[in-house]
Amino acid sequence: MLSGLLTTLPLTLCLLLAAASTPAGAAPPALQVPRALRPAGAAPPGWQEVANEQGIVVYKRKVPESRFVEFRARAILDAPVLSVLAVLDDTGGYSEWVPGNLEMKILEKVSETDEVFYQATDAPWPAKSRDYVGRFQFQKDDGKRSVEIEFRNTSHSSAPVRGDRVRMPFVRGLWVLQAAGDGRSTRAELGVHMDPGGWIPAWLANWVTRYFPLDTLKNLQRVLREKEPNADFVRRYKGWKEFGGWEAGPGR
Repeated sequence: MLSGLLTTLPLTLCLLLAAASTPAGAAPPALQVPRALRPAGAAPPGWQEVANEQGIVVYKRKVPESRFVEFRARAILDAPVLSVLAVLDDTGGYSEWVPGNLEMKILEKVSETDEVFYQATDAPWPAKSRDYVGRFQFQKDDGKRSVEIEFRNTSHSSAPVRGDRVRMPFVRGLWVLQAAGDGRSTRAELGVHMDPGGWIPAWLANWVTRYFPLDTLKNLQRVLREKEPNADFVRRYKGWKEFGGWEAGPGR
């Protein structure tokens, strides 16, 4: 259903951030992402702003017992929530806006709100491409006119570790999309903490985190202005009237 939401965190980031993994035997730290969308301009407590461009603000903060920073990005997208979901749901179109996307496929549909997927992303030489198997859980809140998607890495028998790619050992994240105003725009918030594996120094991995969410949301905004939702998606979700703005569509 909405597995594409997870892969707006393309592994290009991980390829650039390929650093030492979490120490052996250590439990991965819990994702520290506040769930409430804050007013525009209000900095999340404990976070440091690292980028602010074209209406996209990126923050970072340290995570206890982890060498990798957690990052968070916020933006107002010029499209209704359902139009954003339509783009994210179209995994076949990821090459249009997801940097370095090599492969994306659904491995198992557990339910309408629970899917397992596989994604791989290219990397510049000499780094190996990265991949991971992920699972997401989707929740819709009609009262808040919001959609929340939590995702994490998992494993699946149909996607074993490959010798030509580095399997990411740890991924946790959260997407929140909330209708703004009359529903013709979307307040988007994204939080992610991950260990990409590999050998590049952690300081370099943490330094480049600011560029990934910025470029990804820029590309997403562009595609939203250019593409119409596919007919199948419109048919499946046309009943989401409480979100408003659906009839406007992207680019209108």
